Amino acid sequence: MSISLKVMEYFTTVVRHGNIAKAAAELNIAASAVSTAIDQIEATFDLELFMRQRSRGVQANANGVAVARKFERLLDEYRSILAEGAELKQALSGSLRIGYYAPIPTQAVEILCTGVKRCHPGPCRMR
Repeated sequence: MSISLKVMEYFTTVVRHGNIAKAAAELNIAASAVSTAIDQIEATFDLELFMRQRSRGVQANANGVAVARKFERLLDEYRSILAEGAELKQALSGSLRIGYYAPIPTQAVEILCTGVKRCHPGPCRMR
């Protein structure tokens, strides 16, 4: 059985809050959905990852903390990839060719190119 990113998010939120109801409130979902996510992860690993106490909520045991740390790293990497993808979509790419009239000093063209490089860093070559 695979574990979705959504289920990982639910799990790490419960670990952070130590309470299923508070995690559910933060995630704007039903507490039963959060509880189901925890059950799914525990079934997948065939491990108990929380100590459940009715009056105090839940507390991740050592295995639960280790799993939560790994899930957090995966979720952080996923968010990073999404952010980079959005940046790439907005980035300029391709070639820019600038022609100029010979009497214009080459320093003016170099100043223009320097400004372009400053705004859009990356590989650049002038011929």
